[in-house]
Amino acid sequence: MGRPVTFDPIAGLRRRLDTEPDADVLISATSSLTVSELWDSAARCAALLATEGIGPGAVVGVELPPLLQPVFAVALWMRGAIGAIAPVGRGEELGDVLDVMVGRARREGFPAERFMQVDDAWLMRSAELDPTVEPFQWADNDIARVVFSSGTTGAPKPIAFTVADLEERVNRGREFWMPTGPFLTILGIGAVSGSATFFAALEGGIPYLVGGTSAENVAVLAKTGVPLVHGSPIQLSDLLSAAGRTDADLPGLRIVQSVGGVLSEELAARLVRRFGAEIEIIYGSTEVGGVTLRRGAPIAPGDVGAILPFATIEAVGAEGEPVADGEEGLIRVRRPRQARGSFRGMLDDATFRDGWFFPGDVGRIADGHLIVVGRRDELINAAGIKVDPERVERVALRFPGVGDAVAVGVEDARGVSVVALAVVADSAVDLAELRAALVRELGDAAPRVLERIAVVPRTVSGKARRLEVAADLRARLGRAIEF
Repeated sequence: MGRPVTFDPIAGLRRRLDTEPDADVLISATSSLTVSELWDSAARCAALLATEGIGPGAVVGVELPPLLQPVFAVALWMRGAIGAIAPVGRGEELGDVLDVMVGRARREGFPAERFMQVDDAWLMRSAELDPTVEPFQWADNDIARVVFSSGTTGAPKPIAFTVADLEERVNRGREFWMPTGPFLTILGIGAVSGSATFFAALEGGIPYLVGGTSAENVAVLAKTGVPLVHGSPIQLSDLLSAAGRTDADLPGLRIVQSVGGVLSEELAARLVRRFGAEIEIIYGSTEVGGVTLRRGAPIAPGDVGAILPFATIEAVGAEGEPVADGEEGLIRVRRPRQARGSFRGMLDDATFRDGWFFPGDVGRIADGHLIVVGRRDELINAAGIKVDPERVERVALRFPGVGDAVAVGVEDARGVSVVALAVVADSAVDLAELRAALVRELGDAAPRVLERIAVVPRTVSGKARRLEVAADLRARLGRAIEF
């Protein structure tokens, strides 16, 4: 048994029922929910979940529209169930992790008997139930949330967070990168920083801004005038494009935080020109959270910021020995309350060793900053999304008319690192239809650049010459099809 929790965001929400029931607690581009509306909706959903047998310890994957995701996060917390946002992928991959999935439609391959359809009829049934609920009493070592990370394998990896883990992430976020008031986390509650932002907002009594499409993100920033937006490089690039289409200036925006990938200096400059905001860079992962923070100009190419005081980051040599500052090596990270492995033993690998997490990056330490110079392997870091190129290729090869395929990482015309796919395909293959099929299965990991080639260059052993393909695609950018 763990100690009773000192961190209970739902208790904070409950206290506000008496003091400010009509205060906005969830704000999206087109709607909002007050404290009393969120509590009532979540409590009724929790009551209906109880009739379906969802209770303490059940792992529930949620695949619902953005505004319903936080409602269900509160409902599952009330029930003592472990909430997760279901990642894009085949249903079979999630069956060993999730006990139940709730959504509008069942994911192909996920067991039908463990799927709960949450449609308008389900929500109407929940509205008829008594909203009186006594929330579950959590202990600090209870697992409360599962977040799927792309890890270093490119496939979704479930990472468990106890209540104490969430408390640590919230406290360090408040100390180093979260403002005191509301802000927009584009990543959403499916990411660890999004979950931390949501629970911090509930506990701290401030509104949580619900992200959506890039146009909706611009709209909610304009609507609220908040000073900070937090997202991956590709999300920030899409935000920039949407702001240009709507001619939105967003004068309240003062800080743009980039997380999850390398923000190119070109894209950073464009963000500054458009919004007049300061750029902040955070380096980290789901497993360890944000462990560096850069404000201002880089001290060297690849500078991702000063190492934060609670974290230890080292570069190590081939035998695992720490190398001297300034020397390149494989990066390893350690911090309080970090993940020690993936949930339910799924996909554990050499990334967790001897109390350290190995993100797969190569770099060096210089003047207290982490300088990232590359990747240990062929895994593509597409603006913070770790993508296994072979997984992309396998999906593409299932598409009728595609005979061969190779996926690589390139910088597109915006200066953003993206996945590019070169295919050997019949003339009848429509690349837009191919990409739509890839998005359905791969989500944000789907390639944004597609090009036809006559043949995939390969070694004698049959391995694709990825560097050669990447160079060719970079030369073709502007003529290749970009999405």
